[in-house]
Amino acid sequence: MDTWLGATERETGQREIGGQAGCSVRIRRSFPAPVGEVWSACTTRSRIDTWFLPVTGELRVGGTYQLESYAEGEIIRCEKPGFLSVTMAIQGAPGEAQLRLRENGEETVLEFEHTMAADAALWSAIAPEIGSAWEVALKYLERHLRGEQIDKSTFPTAADDELGSRCKKEWTAVVSG
Repeated sequence: MDTWLGATERETGQREIGGQAGCSVRIRRSFPAPVGEVWSACTTRSRIDTWFLPVTGELRVGGTYQLESYAEGEIIRCEKPGFLSVTMAIQGAPGEAQLRLRENGEETVLEFEHTMAADAALWSAIAPEIGSAWEVALKYLERHLRGEQIDKSTFPTAADDELGSRCKKEWTAVVSG
């Protein structure tokens, strides 16, 4: 777990979203697979379902999607195999997510940014929870890329809770500056 925590770069930022002030969490880390493999794991419905939430909808630019019991949105831009941008409404709150991939030797550097319309005070309160939740999801992506069979019926595990708690502390430190 310490290896995961130390190998993850965490940042917060601000950018406009839908004409409103927005705040973001940005996660950057390397994954042990070629960029095409990581792209496929993040954009192919059957593969997403094995390590993340079930996804439904029209998975194409201009199409809509829904992550079961979590978020929904529209696919804004898709540039295989390096960039994906989607709107992401969570419980009605507008947001946007961007995935960027680039090769680094035999690994792929993944950068994931989740932006929500929020003022700085609200964001400082919720950013640690959002960042840590995405990190736990990315840990499952890593396991999937390593070829592990993932039993989603056991979600969340005690290890997930521990990782989430430790990631939340890391994010709290980032937000606090």
